[in-house]
Amino acid sequence: MAWTLKIHHIDVVGSGDATLIEAEDPTVAGARRTMLIDGGRIAHANNLHQHLTTVGNVTAASPLNIVAVTHYDVDHMGGIFSLFNQGHVEYANVRVYDQGEPLADNNPYLRYLSALRQAPNRRRVTGNVMSEWLRPGPFRTRAGVQLAPPQLPPGMVMTSQPVRLIAGLPMQGMPALQPQVAPGVPLPAAQVNDWWCPHWLVGREVLWATDTGDLGVVPAGAPTVHCIAANRYVRNPAGGATYLAAGLGIATVQNEKSLAFEVRFGNFRYYIGGDIETAQETMIAANLNPTNDVAGRVQVVKASHHGAATASAPGFIARMRPDAVMISNGQNNQYGHPLPPTVATLDGLVGVVPTRRRIWHYLTGYDVPFGAAPQTAGGVNSRTGGNPPANTAGDILVRVTATQANAPAIGSAGTALTGAITATSTISGVAAPPGTAAAAIEALYSAPHPTTAAQDVVTVVLTGLGLAGPAATAVAAAAVPAAVAAAVAAPGAHVDAFVAAMRAAVMAQPGITQSQVFAAAATAAVAWYGFCRIGSGASIDPTMLARILSKAVNIDVHAAIVAAAAAMTPGATGMFTVFYDNLNAQTTTITHF
Repeated sequence: MAWTLKIHHIDVVGSGDATLIEAEDPTVAGARRTMLIDGGRIAHANNLHQHLTTVGNVTAASPLNIVAVTHYDVDHMGGIFSLFNQGHVEYANVRVYDQGEPLADNNPYLRYLSALRQAPNRRRVTGNVMSEWLRPGPFRTRAGVQLAPPQLPPGMVMTSQPVRLIAGLPMQGMPALQPQVAPGVPLPAAQVNDWWCPHWLVGREVLWATDTGDLGVVPAGAPTVHCIAANRYVRNPAGGATYLAAGLGIATVQNEKSLAFEVRFGNFRYYIGGDIETAQETMIAANLNPTNDVAGRVQVVKASHHGAATASAPGFIARMRPDAVMISNGQNNQYGHPLPPTVATLDGLVGVVPTRRRIWHYLTGYDVPFGAAPQTAGGVNSRTGGNPPANTAGDILVRVTATQANAPAIGSAGTALTGAITATSTISGVAAPPGTAAAAIEALYSAPHPTTAAQDVVTVVLTGLGLAGPAATAVAAAAVPAAVAAAVAAPGAHVDAFVAAMRAAVMAQPGITQSQVFAAAATAAVAWYGFCRIGSGASIDPTMLARILSKAVNIDVHAAIVAAAAAMTPGATGMFTVFYDNLNAQTTTITHF
């Protein structure tokens, strides 16, 4: 099968959020699944409907399958219930996931419940979930029967120790409850006081689930969507769910309770979490990247809370290690999203000092759209969709083909660096110890600019080949800047000049072996060249890598070197591709490698 994943970040204007996940295998009839996560404000329903039906390929014959409401803020939920109220056949049979029963009724939530009931075949899977353990009265009534929330059994207290299994998962911080009926099944009269626990959804796959929310049949090679957080419960690295309560006010609590999801498609991974905040995102990152390395990274992250400073903290971004971050901000949004601390994090800044690699970030709208020069709140590595003067929406599409989904998670630069270390070890006869390549990749992807990347990689490699740490650092500090200077002075042959200068500078250091010269010259050039390439959204050229290796070891290019260099990269397909319209009314395409 040849599945394709499309993730549409829909411009809902102003403050709001709406994301469509579209998974399809065009070679198989009916092999298609769609999921809408949030829908912007009430006034955005018409624009949302137009995008879903014209761009997202949602039709009466291929209706929307799933809706997820991450939380009950009107800029996420309003467009959903407005869309439902319009009576479109495309949304009459959707399966709905949300937080469940909230602490208190409010007008938007009641309107949402009313809209859900407009179509009898809509299935609110989480309708029996209690979003909090204890609620103050007065208690609700359902079908004329008074409902009481779940209470802690006598002698039971909240605990951080596993006390119960739900769907085979050890859950933490929760009391035991009475037996529960199957999810999605109406509560019989004798069980009106039975509610699902707040973390019922955590750990469940939702794109292919059954009507009752149970695990469905996932077609071979198809994308999946798992809930990883709900109602302040977060999936933890041990496979359970941990309760995290750090809110200081009701608005913060509502954001922290947001549903969060991980999309997986082969080696490609994507994260989205509504308005969830730092307390939850810290554990989310630990769960999604338990090894805390580039190999375990999440390639695309949707910035929570529209890029507010309450999420996307430096530690979260550093652990997730995304290649791109998507921000739903919109024109004239009243909060000025994204805020400067988030932009600084994505630009790799602490204050004004670059400390980490810049991360591409894409915005769905210009903050100030009018006039000759629309203004964007993005940083140095940002791109903003849309053309306000031409009334072009700022929709941003991430597309992943089946081939891209199989690309290594470390990217073409990481793959090339691994290959360079292996190739130079083979040629020199001195093998780098296990872990050298992984450490070099970490150095490459965490550096703030190409010179630092090359220096850090050379330090790692030379240390692995037996040069004492301080000596390795000194060699790298002496050789790499000279090589960069030589490359800048020879723009027509910058890589050749870099390698030649690097070899000469390393050989000038006392106590350096031939194998260390080979390794330093090759890996420094690959790191420098690779950093520049991935920073420009361009693929790693196998022919150029072959030249780097050949010049590093001072032999002619031959078939084995060319083959080794070609094997270092995942090819010209990259890991994913981003599409958006720019101010010149042109479709811009950037493939991330």
